[in-house]
Parts: sequence; C-alpha cells; structure tokens
Amino acid sequence: MIYRNVLPLLKRPDPTFLQEVEKALTDLLLHPKIGTQILEAVLPCLCVVVEKLTFNYIKLIKLLKNLTDKLREEKFNVQKKKNLASAKTVVRFMIILALLCQHFDFDKRRMELPDKVGDLDIVYKGVVSTWVFELCLFFGINDTSSDANTNKTVRMVSLQSLGHLYLSYPTLMVHPESTNFMDRIFDGDSDSMRIELMKVYLQFLAGESERMKLDDMKKENDTVDLRVLIGNAEEFAEAGVSSSLMQRYLNRILSAALDEDRTLRVLAFDVVGNIVRQGLAHPVLCMPTIVAMETSPENSMRDKAYRLHVHLNEKHASLMHTRNVECVSKAYAYQKQVAKGQVVRGYAIRTSESKPEALLNTMYILMRDKRQKRNDFLLQILKTFEFQFKKGSRENVDLDFQRFIADNVATFDYKYLDEVLYGIYVIHRVMSVTGMNLHAFLERRALKTTNGATDEGTVAAVQQNCIASEVGLPGGSEERNKMVKNSESQSGDEGEKEDDDALVLEQDDIQLDLPVAAKLSVSMSILMLLRDHLKRSYTLNEVKCRQYNPNQANAQKDKDKDKPAARNPNISTIISWEEKLPFAEKPITFEADMEATCQRFRTQMAEDGTARDDYGDDSMELMSNNEGGSAFEDFDGLNVNGSVAGPAKTPTNRLRTKTGLMKKLRNTPKKSGVAAKGAKPKGASKARTKKSSVEDGDEEEWRASGALVGRIDFGSGGAGGGSHGTTTPKKRRRSIQLAVVESGSEEEMDPGDDDPDWRG
Repeated sequence: MIYRNVLPLLKRPDPTFLQEVEKALTDLLLHPKIGTQILEAVLPCLCVVVEKLTFNYIKLIKLLKNLTDKLREEKFNVQKKKNLASAKTVVRFMIILALLCQHFDFDKRRMELPDKVGDLDIVYKGVVSTWVFELCLFFGINDTSSDANTNKTVRMVSLQSLGHLYLSYPTLMVHPESTNFMDRIFDGDSDSMRIELMKVYLQFLAGESERMKLDDMKKENDTVDLRVLIGNAEEFAEAGVSSSLMQRYLNRILSAALDEDRTLRVLAFDVVGNIVRQGLAHPVLCMPTIVAMETSPENSMRDKAYRLHVHLNEKHASLMHTRNVECVSKAYAYQKQVAKGQVVRGYAIRTSESKPEALLNTMYILMRDKRQKRNDFLLQILKTFEFQFKKGSRENVDLDFQRFIADNVATFDYKYLDEVLYGIYVIHRVMSVTGMNLHAFLERRALKTTNGATDEGTVAAVQQNCIASEVGLPGGSEERNKMVKNSESQSGDEGEKEDDDALVLEQDDIQLDLPVAAKLSVSMSILMLLRDHLKRSYTLNEVKCRQYNPNQANAQKDKDKDKPAARNPNISTIISWEEKLPFAEKPITFEADMEATCQRFRTQMAEDGTARDDYGDDSMELMSNNEGGSAFEDFDGLNVNGSVAGPAKTPTNRLRTKTGLMKKLRNTPKKSGVAAKGAKPKGASKARTKKSSVEDGDEEEWRASGALVGRIDFGSGGAGGGSHGTTTPKKRRRSIQLAVVESGSEEEMDPGDDDPDWRG
C-alpha cells in the first residue's frame, strides 16, 4: 500500500531500485504459500510501478500469457470430463489473472500505445477483459472434479475472481451469462456461495460509491467538460449497471437479509444499506426488511436498522409509512423464524432488569410525533382483526399474528393520552362490525341448536330482532323502521358517514364453519382483552372512552391531546394470555373446545361494558353530580344498584339513526311537540310514549360510534311498574321513555297500553 501510493510521487527514482521492487513483487506472485490478501496488495502495486515508473509492459504481457495458457489447459481437461490436474494452481491463477486485469487495462493500452504493447496480439487479438471473464466463468458453472469440496472451492474462487473483474468492467455484471450464474447461486442451496455473492455485491457497491465521490470532487474543481454534456455512451452504460442489477435481485437480497445464517444475514443487510444510501431502488420496497431487523435480538443489527430507518425517515418521510401492515407482517415472519417453534411474542425483555419493550416500538416512535401518520398506523394494524364475512368464506384467522399485534399495542411507549384513546376508538369500530356479525351468527346458531328450529324464515326473523337488540333498536315493527328512516333523513347531512357502520350483513350471508367461528371468537376476545388492558394501564374510565371521537372537535379531546400518557405502575405491562385466554397461544383442535370458545365469546359480549367495576371514579362523580354526559343519566325506574328510583326524568333528546343496521347517533334539537309525561299543554300535538329497555344516550352514542354493549331484551309492563324482561347475567337494565310525536293523534296513550307494534 505504501509503495503504491508513494513511489509514483518520486521525481527522479533510481532505476535500479525500481527494478529490484519489480523483481520482488514478481517473486511474491510466484510464491505458492502467499495468501489471497497479500495477492490483493501485490498486484496493484506491481501494476502501478509498471504503468507509471518503469513502463515495462512486456513483463505484464508475459504474466498474462503464462496465466491464460495454464488455465486454458485445465479448461480442455474439464471439457473432456477429466479432473483438474491441480485445483490449487487453478484457484491461485484465477485470482492473479483477475487482479491483473482489474488494475491494468490491456485493451486501453493497446489503443493508446500500439507500439509498446504490440506483443499483446500474440496472446489474444480480441477484447482481453471479455476473454478473461469467460475463462473465469467457465470454472464457476462447470463441474471441475469428482470431489464435491473441490468443486465448491473452485466455484467460490471463480465468483471471487469475477468480482474483481466487475469492479473495473461493470458492464460484465449484467452480461446474460453472468446473470444466469447469479440466478443459479440464488436458486441453489449453498449458503457459502450466496455469502460470496453478497461479498461481491458489497465490494462492487463500495467501489461505485468511491467512484461517485471522485466524480463529485472533479466536478467541483474542474470546468464543465463538453464531452460530458454531449454524452458518453460507455460511461452512461456503466453508470446504470448498479441500479439495474440491484433492482433485478432486490427481492432475493432482502430475503437473504432475513436468513437464518448469521454471516449471510449481516452481509445481505449491509448490501441493503448501500442500496438505500445510494438510491438504487425504491426505499419503500426495503422498509419491511428494515423494520423486521429492528426487532432482531442482536444489538448490532438493531442499531444498523434504526440508523437506516432514521435516514429514510428524514429523506423520504412522506413515503416511509405507506406499507405499515406489510412491515408488521414481515417483522412477525422474522420473529416466527427466530422463535423456532416457540410462542411468538410481540415484546422483548432485553436484560434481566429492563422492562418489556414492544418489538415495533422503534417504528412507532419515529412516527409518534406526527398525529396523522400515528393514527393511520394504529388504524391499519388494528383493522387486521377485521374479518370479511362472505358466504362460504374459509378465510384463515392467524391468531399468532393478531396476538403479536396486541402485544405490541399493549406495550407501545405512548407519549400522549390521545394515542391510547384513539387505539381504543379503533378497537370499538372493529368490534362494532366484526364482533357484532360474529355474535349475531353465534346467537343464530345457538337458537338452531337449542330449539331445533327448521324454518329458516322464523330463525332469520328471530335473529333480526337479536341484531336490533344489540345495536339498541327494537326489531320487528314497521313503526320503528319508520322512526329509524325519519331519523336518518334528519341527520343524514350531519358529519361524515362511517363506512364500517354499513357492514353489518344479512344473516343469510354469514356462513362459517365451527373451526373458523372458534378462531374468530378468540380473535375478538384478544381485541377485547387488549382494550380492557389499555383502560386499566392508563386509568381510563368508560365515559372518557365513549366521549372520545377523533372526527369531532371538543374541549376534552383537545385537553387529552397534550396530556401525557402515564402508565399505572401497579398494572402489568404485558397481557398474560395463558391466564386470561388460553386458546390465544395454543391451537383449538377438539370440537368441545371450539364450542366452549364460542360460548365464552358470547358471554363476553353479553357482559361487555356493563360491569360497574369497569367505570372509574370519574364516572361515579359525574353520576353523583348529575352532570351532562354521565353514563347513568337517563334512568326510568332502576338505580345503579338495581333499587327502585324516583320519578322518571325527561329523556335526553337523542335519535337513533342507522346505516344498514347501525350508524352513529347524533344529538338533534328539541322539538316543540315532545312533551314529558304528565305535562301535556293544551292544544299541543298528541304524543304517545312507549317504554323500551335500551341504553342511555351516552351509551348509545358510544356504541353506535364503534363500541359494543351486551344484548338487550325488550320487556313489557304497566305504567305502575311492570316486570322487566330478563337479560344475560350482570346486565344492567334501564328504561327510558321515548316520546314520539304523531300529528293527527287525538289522545295520549299510557306507556302501559298494549300496542302490538311496540312489543319487544
């Protein structure tokens, strides 16, 4: 290295000294015990001495002739199906020949100095670089010995020799024979060949980077070159080689970056880093692999991936988070590979003293400060719990992947409370569609099993009432349908429509096998446990969760937007699936377990959001102070603990609207025709009141915006206090009075009057 850099700078070097240096370098080349690393230092030095000081081109031409003659002899032996006479000699000569052609351009000197390199035509009259390339490639694609280890060694050295040629002649890299050789390496089962190929790529990209830096320095110091402006076809062809080659093999390189072999994984990821920094491929295509490597158990790989992610986030911030679900899926696949048959966790405990950390926490932190990107990320990964209910669907539910997502969401390092509330809001939306459809299907299936119903029309009608009950709408009445339609027309232009609310399907469209229904029940149970875990961890009461709506501006949401998210230290950071939901971590194989899983989900849905313990102190305070928005605002005859309360209050004026069978409820102005019970102004429109056991306005509003409550049965009773219809265990029941204005009515009906249109 010193000789190569210093000798060309000497003004009047001693010719005798130069001849001695030349002889010493030549002797090193012929020494059989000299390794490849020394050869890689000797050949460049010898070429520099000859080209810039001694001009002894004959020595290099003789060296070229001797090397090629020996390799051609061995080539003929291989073509005759004979073994190599000396594999070590072939390996050594290929390395020397490739290094010689890399550091001395025979073809260029033939054109510039035809008199001094005239003897080159005796060796070969064509293009020397192409001739040497074909010679080295021959030993790489053909079997050279009956011994497998010898074949493997010769192929690896052949690929290494080609790598040296590629550095000085990049166009050879995209030669069809060269790309076919690379395809065979990627398709083969030899990790050592793939490792050597990654070294070739890494060496080539490093050389391209150095070349670009030198070109930039020349542009800064020199004036504009007219030849560059006109265009040089050869330079342009070489400039596009790295980009076209990396794009051709990008997917295979990315796969190698996640390989089980550590050496291959490290080299391939270094290649990915060079591709990203040099801009040779679209950065979005590399993001899933980068995110996956951020979950690696190795600190060095995580640091490399993090620096690369930050680099891309600074340069291409608008593109980095367009494939969030694909990134999460790739990270899960890599963790599944690392787990080697064990349960895949969405968190990691790096040291014995550290707390559980979400594997995707790095990805989340980089987008956490951008509210829109953060919300899009949470929305996309939580919507993977959705299930497309189509007739005859056999879609598989990956519970391990969904548990992986739940673990990450539960252990993310949230900065503001708004982030947690938005996650719960998305969970409510998913449950209001997928959970609702699944619960309706299971209820219908239970009715068939229990009652032995064979009339499909009867079962469908009963199930229609079940769905109506779940969303808080009385079923089976034309009058009620009219009320819903009127409500839709009054509030149809208010706010944006929720697409998910229109996804509740007709029951004939839902056909699930028991295994799929069981797995889907576990999936929805995972989502509900995640929601409850977030509420407990960040001390969120039910009222705050119901009132939160990211699409509507209100003072409370603006307050939570900047409120720090303080995790309760007394609550475990992770969710213990084995204790709370065993089948989340083990497969469901027996039919009895499937039935039990479905029944468990039905019970969860019936009790969801109804236990008094679910509400925090804030909701209790709101109830005691009778503040607006309380979860217990509109009682008719029952107190919180089930005792008889005082006179019924005038209900809040909320109308239920429906798109499909559900839609977000909106407050509407009070109408002059609505009168409280016992206060009928003279000459006012007649109103009749009906009793229906439904949730209060806040719960309706929360439920319709994405949350689920238990199924509600419609009871009947007289005005003096009838018996309420029974519901599922622990279900709180409340009755409110709905005053419906009917123009043209002559008398007011008592809530206890029998009316077939209002039977539950």
